[in-house]
Amino acid sequence: MGKREVDFHQADLDHLFGDEAQNVPQQGALLRGRFIVEDLRPGLSLHGNEVEFLQAHDSEGPLSPGLRLIIMLEGKVDACFGSLPLELGASNRCVLVSSLEEELLKRQIAQGGYQRQVVLALEQSWFEEGGLSSMADFKSVERFCSQHLAHRTLNPDRAFLRLAEGLLQPIYDSPYLQKIHRECHSLELILFALNQLKQTVPLKARSRHRVAQLLELLQSDVAGQMSLEQMAQNLGSNTTTLQREFQAIYGVSIITWLRRHKLQEARRVLERDSCSVLDAALLAGYNSPANFATAFKREFGFTPRQVGQRFM
Repeated sequence: MGKREVDFHQADLDHLFGDEAQNVPQQGALLRGRFIVEDLRPGLSLHGNEVEFLQAHDSEGPLSPGLRLIIMLEGKVDACFGSLPLELGASNRCVLVSSLEEELLKRQIAQGGYQRQVVLALEQSWFEEGGLSSMADFKSVERFCSQHLAHRTLNPDRAFLRLAEGLLQPIYDSPYLQKIHRECHSLELILFALNQLKQTVPLKARSRHRVAQLLELLQSDVAGQMSLEQMAQNLGSNTTTLQREFQAIYGVSIITWLRRHKLQEARRVLERDSCSVLDAALLAGYNSPANFATAFKREFGFTPRQVGQRFM
């Protein structure tokens, strides 16, 4: 496949999970932005996009066999991998999916908005040629990969998300240096994902349901009116248990997640409404624009004033 990195405005294709999309609507401009498709080495490929959808969008296409690490940096998409439905977005940002045979992949984006996504596709040959599949402690990964449509939600930390962000940015002018940069970042992301796959102990269904209810509260207008103790009480739990369950799923504390969520909301307002940095800071809970700018850059790698330059 080689490498493609293109800026585009007309809806004639998309690359959301690693294969060519089919049956894409042709009714006017669908999106604008850029996508990346690059073979990093045999059996390992990178697919990324940084786009703005101008309208709702449905598409479908073939999903080839292999392991996929899907990282949603921004946006939301309802996907169906064969018979496996997955909602990918803020509450499910990083997922590993295994496929033993070709499946039909359907994607639905309910409304326009920004989407930034990175997908790393690994074939079985990549593990074999690297000598990994013959190692004794590879069994946990092998068991996962041997299950058709097995999936696991991972808990990305800030360093992981910054690495994924870096894959979308052109750091070097030299093509070969840029490819090395992307391969190094991709291997670090794979290392993180496989290590977490090896260590993850799934929570019980009751705990996951409770965390899902908490997430709904955190994303609602009620969040600013209730303390964590009140939320825990409403969910029939206590703060210690709730913190532990939330950390197990999302990899961060509730307070850290909420702070990042507010920064994401501020970023969306800056992108869509072109509001002032002060207004965005107040939305994120910062009285000082300077402190907001520092936190914003630490989270996203660029300042609030640079937000509007992404698609220029």
